[in-house]
Amino acid sequence: WDMPGFNASAWQNAHLVEPPKGFLQAQMIEPMRVTQTIRPVAITYPKPGMYLIDMGQAFYGTVRLKVVGTAGTKVQMRSAYSLKSDGTLKTEDNRSALCTDVYILNEKGAETWQPRFRGQGYRFVEVTGFPGVPTVDNFEGLVIHTDMDSVGSFMCSNPLINQIYSNVRWTQRLYKRSVPLDPDRDERQGWLGDPAKDAESDAYNFNVASFYAKWLQDIRLSQRENGEIPDVSPPIYPFYRESIVWPSVITIIPDWYCKFYGDRRILTENYECMKKWVCFIVDRFQKPDFTVDQNRYGDWCDVSTMDQETKEPFGNTSRPLISSAYFYNNAKIMANASRLLGKENDEAYFTDLAEKIKAGFNKRFFNPQTNSYESATQCSYVLPLAFGLVPSENRDSVIGNLIEDIMVKHNGHLSVGLIGMQWLMQTLSDIGHPEVAYTIVTQTTRPSWGYMISKGATTIWERWDTDTRDPGMNSEALLILSGNLEAWFYQTLAGINYDPEQPGFKHIILRPQLVGDLKFVKAAFKSMYGTIKSDWKIEGDTFTWNVVIPANTTATIYIPAQETDSVTESGQPVADSEGVEYHDFENGKAIYFIKSGKYLFEAKLDR
Repeated sequence: WDMPGFNASAWQNAHLVEPPKGFLQAQMIEPMRVTQTIRPVAITYPKPGMYLIDMGQAFYGTVRLKVVGTAGTKVQMRSAYSLKSDGTLKTEDNRSALCTDVYILNEKGAETWQPRFRGQGYRFVEVTGFPGVPTVDNFEGLVIHTDMDSVGSFMCSNPLINQIYSNVRWTQRLYKRSVPLDPDRDERQGWLGDPAKDAESDAYNFNVASFYAKWLQDIRLSQRENGEIPDVSPPIYPFYRESIVWPSVITIIPDWYCKFYGDRRILTENYECMKKWVCFIVDRFQKPDFTVDQNRYGDWCDVSTMDQETKEPFGNTSRPLISSAYFYNNAKIMANASRLLGKENDEAYFTDLAEKIKAGFNKRFFNPQTNSYESATQCSYVLPLAFGLVPSENRDSVIGNLIEDIMVKHNGHLSVGLIGMQWLMQTLSDIGHPEVAYTIVTQTTRPSWGYMISKGATTIWERWDTDTRDPGMNSEALLILSGNLEAWFYQTLAGINYDPEQPGFKHIILRPQLVGDLKFVKAAFKSMYGTIKSDWKIEGDTFTWNVVIPANTTATIYIPAQETDSVTESGQPVADSEGVEYHDFENGKAIYFIKSGKYLFEAKLDR
């Protein structure tokens, strides 16, 4: 058609059509960019004329080719995460996505080329047709994602935890591409169930304020008139399946965002959408006892689905229990949002609704004789504990059942999937068992993140058994099995927490937990007020802690100590330190109020 003499007589004339409806708005988030260039670490030769380029790290992006050869030579590059046992590229997990680039050489001599409008989650590149024998200098990996500022760093004395931290952080980068998006195969949808509470972990590593504010707008635009929200947004796949748990991201993220960033506008912008969504559940699915049966996905991909090729990955936890617990959490979030925004009638309605759901939930799902919830899985215990559903008189016994399930029944391993993982680690810390969470995170047998690493993973798998499953739903770069883990590293191990009563890190809670074999933790987080630092170490029976509190903020700190008399700051008795006010001594921790500044605390531990 672009050559002289082409017969275009069959072509239709241009027609004037109606323009798209709606409003045109500039993109309010950072653009996707090449944020890093990676050099390959190795090249192998599984077959004559075939070369395997190992980037050494899984990431989302593309390949830059540098080549010299005869004009017309075709160089083909295919990408994927892993290799087969014979050393060739495993493309089956890509499903129908071809993940293939072909470059035809011209007569320019040395040429450099990369795709402009394609990306793929990958680690390995299969190259055929290359003129001559390539070296690592002929290829570069271009890392592409939404260019969010890095705001957090973490390391500790345990190398396994450091690698897990790295794997999750890389997966966060794979996943952030204008929306939280699958990075591979032929799917690439913005599933609502995946981020939810995980957004907190994103925020400790990257500035995701604009990212999530924009995505919540996408979800608002996806909402139907009756209040229903799809499972995917933007709804490229129109999955309006009347789900409950996945779309609850519309309440969970604004509630968390307001506390983390101290920005109440996120509630104002999303309030009507949130209210309409919860009222949709009430009108459509609420039973007379205020519980909800509807649940599309369950605790997706929990350990009960390992090596079960023919079993749907809904998990072993009662789906009505999960959806009813989320229904309660949604009502509680709405009551709090109504209070903050001064909507008294709504606050009264949602507070009353939450109380009725709680009563119905425990009547239906809780057995007070055994102190167990229906299904008696880790997820079935974690959700009631996380959301505040457990009767106060039964709480200690329910906690005991959860700890026994982890430490005895599962020998120190977790059993949760997508839903339970979002709440598990923080809940264990909140109920006074951070050492159990530490046991989970340091496991190296399946199911665990350490097991993934032992199999060569540099990101987080979609399933606990990715290494033994057939292709299909089997990504090597999804966050569903890391949940809110990164936040747990910062909050429990480093001790950096926001205060919900003085949100946005205006007042900081610093409370590190000395668990397991940890000898030091170094962490920093750049809040809106400046960088918060928590850098502690143990030498013998001495605890040393470097702390930085940014300007215009205050903090409450919990110093592990044998007694308050052993605590010093910058070599002097802490009582003489300007900006430090003694508050209390509780459970082996000296508690102080401190102003902004740099501090060096030391204390004797009770060992």
